[in-house]
Amino acid sequence: NGYDLRPLGASDIPDDQKTETNQVKTLINRRFTGLDGDEISEIVMLSHDATLKDIIKKRENDPSVLPTTITTIPQLRMTRKIVGEYTLHDTEQHKYFEDSIGMVCNWWIRGPIYEVPFRSLYSKEVKNLITAGRSVSVQQNMWEVMRVIPCCAVTGQAAGTAAALTDDFTTLDVSLLQEKLSDAGVVLHEKDIL
Repeated sequence: NGYDLRPLGASDIPDDQKTETNQVKTLINRRFTGLDGDEISEIVMLSHDATLKDIIKKRENDPSVLPTTITTIPQLRMTRKIVGEYTLHDTEQHKYFEDSIGMVCNWWIRGPIYEVPFRSLYSKEVKNLITAGRSVSVQQNMWEVMRVIPCCAVTGQAAGTAAALTDDFTTLDVSLLQEKLSDAGVVLHEKDIL
């Protein structure tokens, strides 16, 4: 009768998003950073152990139960992100940014649009480092929006274009970057689509 998906994991819901009905039972009561090789090995081993135990338990009642796949790579979503010149928040829906490099939407909810300021892609601390996707400077709830592929494409195109223009993002003329992005078909501001 098809497949019975059994997600088992060690990830959790951020504290400010937990509700009575929005709880996740995790394999271990701890957050993983995804930055240490031993820790990454541990999360994979926890996943495989949980999968094996779940299969054994299910097979007690139904010997025909077989796994179709198990996790082969670490299931890490959030690791590092920069603290940029601007940190974008999920409460900044429909906000105009003079230095916008494009727009993203909240894929969970219909309607919210966010302009992404160029300042959230770099930090003055390292003048030749630029980020895209889940690594840009956003607060935690906004990270859930920014981590998906369309947002990675928007910020990636801007980061790549900026890198072709300079190796010091702190001094880049943002209007030149915006001109190049607009020429490539990027809509920079929400007001331009209304």
